[in-house]
Amino acid sequence: MRATNSIITILVLVLAVGMQRHADARQYLISPGTEWEETAQNAKPGDEIILMPGKHLEADIAQLQGTVEQPITIRGLDVDHPALIQAARIGLHIEQPQHVVLRDLVIVGAASRGIELGEEIKQSDDKKDAETTVAEGLRYGPVQLQRVVIRQTGPEGHRHALGAARIDTLIFDTCTFDGWGGAAIDVNDCRDIEIKACIFKGRDDHSQLMGIRVDKGSDRILIEFCRFEQAAAQVIVLGDEENSTPPQTPQSAKPNKVARTLARHITVQQCLFLECGIPITITHSKFVDIRQNTMIRPQGTVVAIRDTVENKQLAPSTDNFFAYNLIVWKEGDLKHLLFVQNPTDTSPILWEENLWWSPPPTQKMVLVEQLGEIDTPQITDVDPKLDEKHQPTVEIATVFGAEADG
Repeated sequence: MRATNSIITILVLVLAVGMQRHADARQYLISPGTEWEETAQNAKPGDEIILMPGKHLEADIAQLQGTVEQPITIRGLDVDHPALIQAARIGLHIEQPQHVVLRDLVIVGAASRGIELGEEIKQSDDKKDAETTVAEGLRYGPVQLQRVVIRQTGPEGHRHALGAARIDTLIFDTCTFDGWGGAAIDVNDCRDIEIKACIFKGRDDHSQLMGIRVDKGSDRILIEFCRFEQAAAQVIVLGDEENSTPPQTPQSAKPNKVARTLARHITVQQCLFLECGIPITITHSKFVDIRQNTMIRPQGTVVAIRDTVENKQLAPSTDNFFAYNLIVWKEGDLKHLLFVQNPTDTSPILWEENLWWSPPPTQKMVLVEQLGEIDTPQITDVDPKLDEKHQPTVEIATVFGAEADG
């Protein structure tokens, strides 16, 4: 009797939501274990693909074409009944998403990708040249992910929890990434990205090479209120050193006189980096604002600049800001506060006021002096005395770090 009542309750919830939607829109209830690719492929603007509680098959969908007023939604029943996609290779691949919402989904065990948005990135015959099979100029989006969980992707190599190519407007809201091989989020040539209130947590049996990788000309990215916990060797990677080598072009081709960037206009703010690797890596990227973040026990360096000298078509990393961050480490964690692979006369980082704290005063002062001449003095003599939530309890320190006052 209780099972019957539960089913009735679920159906009532589905019908109640459906009554509020557009008259022409339909809801498709997908039972666990059934094929649902064709159903999704035939969805019209405003339709909802509802994966009922239970284990579902992975899906490869050529296109989903919603509209501004009527996006197409793939979702679990509700926040308390998320759908589980037990993945083999790619949990959910949507080649051409337009006005799509993904909500209340859990994707587990994908060998290659948890989610792939846009045309899949493939290797060409020349393995040195990774290329996207997307036609030049073809773009997708918007796509919104709400309460999506991707677990145990990979576990090693460049196998990303989520990969996106050529998406305009890509929003992550309260998503969780738990164990991956390459990057948790890998975006290439995407614009207008928001990653808010997401959790990134590493696993001992996964390689987690990167947390978030932004590359291939991506522009206008906001990362805020996120938590990175033992998340990656390099947590936020803006521009990838692997893609900065000079391309092989025909001798007849005219050189591009305008130097390009791999990523630009990125804001990282109000994030917590907890015992990760290098928090920020910048390669041929500009207008990066790292502001009011808390970084606890980073490893190796806090910021790495990895511009190359071989590719003259790429602009150097400049106009990047590091302001009101709180960095706490122990002896032996850091060799540098800033590591620059190929130093130039132009400073890649503009340092505003930050708080740096480590118990060994001698090592701390040596590391801060390596930053060179800085117009704004750095605070190095205040122990923030962090509480169990990693918040400073000393008043002068409360203006620094994530969820800082002021």
